Amino acid sequence: MRHYPANEQSTRIFSPQAAWMVTSILSDEAMRVQSFGSDSPLVFGFPVAVKTGTSSDWRDSWTVGYTEEFTVAVGAVISNRYP
Repeated sequence: MRHYPANEQSTRIFSPQAAWMVTSILSDEAMRVQSFGSDSPLVFGFPVAVKTGTSSDWRDSWTVGYTEEFTVAVGAVISNRYP
C-alpha cells in the first residue's frame, strides 16, 4: 500500500453538494446487497462508496471503492482476447 500526501494545491471539479450526492448513492449498501447478494465481497459493514464495471464483452472488470481515508481500485483484465 502506498500513501500519497495531500497536494496543497488542488482544483475543485465537483461542487461539495454533487460530491456528497454521488458518495451517498455509491455508499448504499442495501442496493449492493440487492445487486450482488449479502455474501458479496462488496458488503463491508461500514460506510464505503463502491462502483463496479465490466467491458462490453464481459472479459474485463474493475471495482473502485473509497472512504474518507482510503481509495482502492482493482482491475481484472484479460489481455489475450482468445478463449
